[in-house]
Amino acid sequence: MEKQIKKKAIAGDLLYSMVALVLFNGVLQLIVYPLINREMGESAFGDVLYLIGIVSILAPSFGPAVNNTRLVLQNRLETKNGDYNFTLLLFSGLSVAAVVVILLFSRQLSLMTAIILSAITILTIFRYYSDVEYRLKINYKKYLVFYVILSIGYLLGLGAYYLTKNWVWVFLIAEAAPILFVILRGNIYKKAFQCSENRKAVLRDSFILALSYLLSYSMMNMDRLVLMNMVSSDAVSQYYVLSLIGKTVALLVGPISSIMISYLSKFSDMMGKKLYLKIIILMAVLCAAFLVVAIVATPIFIRIFYPNLAGQPFFLIVIINISQIVFFAGSLLLIVVLTLSSVKWQLIIQGTYAVLLTILSVLFTHYWAIAGFALAVLISNIYRFMCTLLIGLKKSKEKNFAIKEAPN
Repeated sequence: MEKQIKKKAIAGDLLYSMVALVLFNGVLQLIVYPLINREMGESAFGDVLYLIGIVSILAPSFGPAVNNTRLVLQNRLETKNGDYNFTLLLFSGLSVAAVVVILLFSRQLSLMTAIILSAITILTIFRYYSDVEYRLKINYKKYLVFYVILSIGYLLGLGAYYLTKNWVWVFLIAEAAPILFVILRGNIYKKAFQCSENRKAVLRDSFILALSYLLSYSMMNMDRLVLMNMVSSDAVSQYYVLSLIGKTVALLVGPISSIMISYLSKFSDMMGKKLYLKIIILMAVLCAAFLVVAIVATPIFIRIFYPNLAGQPFFLIVIINISQIVFFAGSLLLIVVLTLSSVKWQLIIQGTYAVLLTILSVLFTHYWAIAGFALAVLISNIYRFMCTLLIGLKKSKEKNFAIKEAPN
């Protein structure tokens, strides 16, 4: 009976988490981005995507690193809010430096652009961290409320955009809204600078995890960096809409991994080879279904929401969507590996993946433009998935042996 209740609780939490994701991405991908594209045009929209691509590399790397570190350490070490808040402030400073360097490299550096992009990045880092308030308590009803507020923030920001004709307000208003909600109603920002003796351990684990995520999200947004600098801003827009359905599926990593790490961090002793193989089989079925949906839906989606970008080659749609689904599967397995082993394995896998993708994307894009880039991503994502699969299998066997050898 207890097992059945647990399964119902997990299913319910997953449902709340999925609804949160669908709502947020529905507002962003079906309302906000298409309307901005329609107002600004393909080339200017490509420039915005490039700038937000910088945020999409830094914020999901630093914010979730602190978020997941807090989840993993909750039953291992005694920590306080200040341990995590000081780490977030350090990561915010590093992000500002990274924004300046990237803008300088791409010859788009101006004081106003640097300030605006830094502000959006810092807010987004804290927003990514803030939902740990509800993950710690496994309260996914409130987690859904958090994302409802974020979605409403984007709609309010869109209204501000139409009044001011400045796209920046979309993101500033949206990212600030849920943070304010947690500050007013939550606990993770209370006694914000009170630290424990384990603050160095928090910083160390967060930093290692952040490096791993930084590599992953750099590669996930490599299209904007490489295509912008090697092809054109139009190519950025084209690849974006071709990969949008697949990337939306890949974003399911968020809610699913949220549930996985919330529960696996509490019951990590139960993870062995048998459970690991069950997760792989379930993932394979899920990915096959997502792939069919993505390939069928992409051309329809482009014709409806981005008619100015319709008529893209079908073989590109297939390659790009397979890449995104494989990325999705690899990201879920990385969460399992995190609960099975040291965080260093995340860094090793992501590091070698980043090197491979960087080399292949630059080389293939030089010869075959957008098609070459798509092929480079596919090969690299397959490599990442296979490495994660094999390391997870090895670690699950070791865990299985430890469980058998443990005294009764």
